[in-house]
Amino acid sequence: MRIFLLILILILNIQSWTKAEDIKDFEIEGMSIGDSALEFYDRELITSNTHTQPYKNDEYFTVEFDDNNKTYETITLTFKKSDKNFIIHSLTGYNYVKYEECLIKQKLIADDIKSVIKNIKNEKNYTSDYGDEYGKSFAKVIEFVLVNGSARIWCDNFDKKNETAKQWPDAINVDLSTEKFLYWLDYVAYK
Repeated sequence: MRIFLLILILILNIQSWTKAEDIKDFEIEGMSIGDSALEFYDRELITSNTHTQPYKNDEYFTVEFDDNNKTYETITLTFKKSDKNFIIHSLTGYNYVKYEECLIKQKLIADDIKSVIKNIKNEKNYTSDYGDEYGKSFAKVIEFVLVNGSARIWCDNFDKKNETAKQWPDAINVDLSTEKFLYWLDYVAYK
């Protein structure tokens, strides 16, 4: 029953996307790409929730919020380092769930997105190995390329034998990101 309710909540949250034509039209927990995080969180709370960044390049940084969310256990927001207005460039909600269960939820969410959005430029399905940094960990990703960005749903499957990765539980992630942030993430962040 709990699984059914979680899937229903995730799908109902996506229903607000039915008129989305641009990545900025999507919402997670009422927030969208291009919004200022200051509309939702106090400046002190934002700066105190910054966590260790895995990136070698520091143009962007990420903060994480673990409570007071309706649909997701954790929300992460990404901003440009120099931006005092904390404009959101990437927004992710995730819930901890076993990998096999995640794949089922991922398909339901992806099917729902495809049924309501007509302007998907491209759909990508791929596996990410996290650059081999975390042993045999990987993520199964479905990405919808939209106007000005992408909506991605992925299932983490962390290698429990890897010293770093074993501390993380598997999870389902729903992410909205701008084209510029994704370019930076793919070609600049780890260089």
